Amino acid sequence: MSQLSSGTSSEQRPARDPLATNHWMVVLAVLGAVPVFGMYIGWVASMMAARSLVDGRGRKLLATLAGGALAVTTVVGMAIAMGPVVTVPPASRCWINLLDIRDALQAYQDEHGQVAPDLQTLVTAGLLDEHQLTCPFKHPKGARSGYFYMPAPSAPPEPVILACDMRPHGRSDTRSILTSDRSVRLVSEQEFQSLTQLPHNATFAAAFRAAGGRPKATARSGSGG
Repeated sequence: MSQLSSGTSSEQRPARDPLATNHWMVVLAVLGAVPVFGMYIGWVASMMAARSLVDGRGRKLLATLAGGALAVTTVVGMAIAMGPVVTVPPASRCWINLLDIRDALQAYQDEHGQVAPDLQTLVTAGLLDEHQLTCPFKHPKGARSGYFYMPAPSAPPEPVILACDMRPHGRSDTRSILTSDRSVRLVSEQEFQSLTQLPHNATFAAAFRAAGGRPKATARSGSGG
C-alpha cells in the first residue's frame, strides 16, 4: 500500500495558476476589441483560455460553442468588411463619364500639344475605355446613347459647350455637359436648349444637330433649311 501510495504521489503535478499560464491568451483576448480582424483573435484566445479551466466534458461543449461563435463572427466580419452596396444613379455615372472625358482631353492636349479631334482618339491613345463613351442611362427599349464632342475655338470669348449627351436622360429630362472652362454640369433640358441658343454656342449647336442631336430650339430654327 505504501508503494502504491508513493507511486501515485510521484505522478501528481503541482497545480498551475491558469491566469499565470495563459496570460498571453488574456492579452490576445484584449486585442479582440480591434474591429473585424481583432474579433478573430479575441474569440480564439478567449476560447483557449476558458478551455484550460474546464474538464473533458466541458471542453466538448466549449468547442461546440466556440465553433458556432466563430461562424457568426465570420459572417458579421465579412458583412462589415464588405460594407453597404451603393448604387450610383445612371445620371450621376454619366456625369462621372464626362469628368473622365474632360481629364482625358486635357491629358491628350498636354501630351500632343493639340486638342483631340474626336473622342475615339482618346480611346486609341489609351486615355479612356470604350465604355466611357456611352451614357449608362437606358432609353426606351434598352437603347443607350453616346456623347457628342466638338473642339472649341482656340480662345472663345466665353465658355462654350465642348461635349454633352446625345439624348436627355429620359423622364428626368437632364443632360450632362462639359464646357471649355472645364466645368461639368448636370443641366435640365430647358437649360440645355437655352445654352445652345447663345451666340457663342451657335457653332456647337449646328454641329450637334448635324450629328443627330436634337436641342429643340435649334431644331426649330434649322427646320426651314
